[in-house]
Amino acid sequence: MVKNIAPYALSILLLVLLTVQCNHNSRNKSNYLSNLDALTDTVSYYKNKAGTQTATIKTLQLKNNELNDYIISKDEELKAVTKEFSSVQSVVKYTMVAKFDTIYIPLEKPIITENRFKVSGEKKNKWFSLNYTITNDSLTISPLLTYTDASIVTGIKRKWFMGKETITTDVTFTNPNITVTNLKSVTVTVNNPWYKKWYVWLAAGVTGGLLLK
Repeated sequence: MVKNIAPYALSILLLVLLTVQCNHNSRNKSNYLSNLDALTDTVSYYKNKAGTQTATIKTLQLKNNELNDYIISKDEELKAVTKEFSSVQSVVKYTMVAKFDTIYIPLEKPIITENRFKVSGEKKNKWFSLNYTITNDSLTISPLLTYTDASIVTGIKRKWFMGKETITTDVTFTNPNITVTNLKSVTVTVNNPWYKKWYVWLAAGVTGGLLLK
């Protein structure tokens, strides 16, 4: 009886293996094309449903070793901030400019002089730049710009190599004048399909071995 069903069982096993391999190859090709598209993508903007502006860009999909070799190892800041993690799951790196077109500040007590005066100038350093105008009765700043680079890293941290694993998100700004005041982070847990489970492969291997005897 076993000999009669052995060819059919082996055919089914081979069909499952072939299907899994085809799906794997298809996913690899899809990831390659997606990454190729993401590498040439540039930041674009749209008005979201909340009525504010959103910046968007396509996302690279990399394995852990590829993330380290192609992204983290080539960025000194990312190398520093990811040292806190035992495993990195995602990295976001961006540059931000905040712009205030005009800030007008009237003086509570105007400066009384014989002639009306006006003093203009500019101030600029690594983190901000502004143009200002001072008159007898006001201070006008136009525009005020502030800059920062930022990195968002999500991954697993542990206090020591055998310690409890904790999924954590770190946000780091290069501008020391910017502080995160509130932060929430959520990850989506994706379950592997049944055919990827280790015990399925073990059962298939044992079954195939028994049938071939």
